[in-house]
Amino acid sequence: MRKTIYVAVAIWIVCLLLSVPDLVIAHVKTYGRTPFCDAYHEDWGDRYKKFRTMFRFIVLFACPLVVISVFYSAIVVSLQRRSRECIDTVRGGEAAARQLDSRRKVLMQLLLVVVLLLFYTLGSKDPEG
Repeated sequence: MRKTIYVAVAIWIVCLLLSVPDLVIAHVKTYGRTPFCDAYHEDWGDRYKKFRTMFRFIVLFACPLVVISVFYSAIVVSLQRRSRECIDTVRGGEAAARQLDSRRKVLMQLLLVVVLLLFYTLGSKDPEG
């Protein structure tokens, strides 16, 4: 239980540290009468915009996708292994068929979650980019 709390706190600290540059760099620009928050300084050039976009892609999309994929793959392997053990112990019974069917449904739900996360995060557009 403590390990989980430590991991959660560590994740929050990393997230807060990653948000500090946006807090420091952001400034208010006004177009006409409409003020808005801008995360880019014009005098920093186009390289900073490209770097920031790539950094955000890697940190906010690619790394979480890899971590989630690894852990969900471990869950899938574990469920498949248990399904095989279940089938081997209760060879052919109706209970084994129901359990195998329920495990397939869980695997499909996991796959759906990963695909939806992929489409959700790819579909979100950085308003500054």
